[in-house]
Amino acid sequence: MTTVEELDDHPVFKNDPIKLQSMLYREVELTTCDGRVHNGRVLTIDPVSESWVLVSGLEARSPTVELVFGHGVTASRTISAECDERTRRAMDSLLRTQTVEQSALSAGALRARRDHVVGWLRRHRLPVEVGADHVTVAGVATLHAPYTADQCVCANELVLQRLDALLRAAPPPDGPELPAGEPPEVS
Repeated sequence: MTTVEELDDHPVFKNDPIKLQSMLYREVELTTCDGRVHNGRVLTIDPVSESWVLVSGLEARSPTVELVFGHGVTASRTISAECDERTRRAMDSLLRTQTVEQSALSAGALRARRDHVVGWLRRHRLPVEVGADHVTVAGVATLHAPYTADQCVCANELVLQRLDALLRAAPPPDGPELPAGEPPEVS
């Protein structure tokens, strides 16, 4: 049984969120209990586990993302607090590639892609409802623009897995039309 005193001792109650936020984008050097040294810019720090996500290699255009578990960090040192706007944008874009892809498509192209995906799903006899910026499949899964398998959300993992396989098997929007038939084999 956990007592109130034990809960109060948890690091999440002792960490200063302002200090953690001020560490973002800084170049740091972390030393772990096994003696290894990890260098990179701070993308995020988890306030509960105190794990660090470091990014390095942005200048060489081949970024590396490294997770350093908080329980293993024995020392941290700030190498540089300076971070230009270009580096900041490059780090932020590492996790937002879908947004860039969607914004790169015109409204007409998004509508054409949505209509293509809806047609593909209906050919495989799935009930589809089309919304302004999403498609609902069988009332349980939602597909957001730009209507690829990566933008599919569903609470049921099995349904998500099968829908993912079906969407990945779809022909490209400007490719040859395939006859309606059985859905592709899903493992």
